[in-house]
Amino acid sequence: MSFDTDELLSDFEDYILLERRLSNSTAAVYIPILRKWVSYCEANGIDVLKAGALDIEKYMASLPVSERTAAKILCALRAFYKYLTIQEARDDNPVELVGQPKLPVNLPKAADISEVDRLFSVIDETEPLGLRDRAMFELIYSCGLRVSEATSLKLSGWYPKENLVRVIGKRDKERIIPVGDEAKYLVERYITESRPILLSGRREEKALFVSRRGTALTRAEVWHRLKEYSQKSGTEFTVH
Repeated sequence: MSFDTDELLSDFEDYILLERRLSNSTAAVYIPILRKWVSYCEANGIDVLKAGALDIEKYMASLPVSERTAAKILCALRAFYKYLTIQEARDDNPVELVGQPKLPVNLPKAADISEVDRLFSVIDETEPLGLRDRAMFELIYSCGLRVSEATSLKLSGWYPKENLVRVIGKRDKERIIPVGDEAKYLVERYITESRPILLSGRREEKALFVSRRGTALTRAEVWHRLKEYSQKSGTEFTVH
């Protein structure tokens, strides 16, 4: 290798913490994933800086992990290679070319976990909008929310200490729904890392999930984002 691995990963960690303003917990997940990837490359004679989509696909196929864990690994690799393109260490991001099987996804109906995770894996959590979408779709899927319910969620109805969220459904019927650890982790990251950026100094918005303009998301905007991810991942979906 013609580069210092520790120095490279240290620089990447500084980038995601200081420039991308991701959380320490995110760095604590990404760095070990990248160390394992570097070790795999070294053991198989692959130059990390020049690795291609096929190398990544072979690596992913060799891992005895769940689809959810695989999605996290791809997120870490995508962020890492995006950083390398910014540093002009390479011209492309090979993770963007990693094939995604074409499988149907039906949200928010109970869908096969592997299908949903394949859709989630193409969402770039290093971007404010991507982290928002990942948190929102995780909440929709895991809590069985309708899109209209997700867009009507209020920041004041988010109770992380109790792992609960207050949902207003049809005919203004209120429900208190338990939130799983994964959804809680992602929504907390979104609130801390992405939401302030999207608000951009505007007046405080009551909606939990906000647009790039700092206003409450609409159902049409959610549908549009999900359609983009569906096309990118090669999946089909319906929303309610």
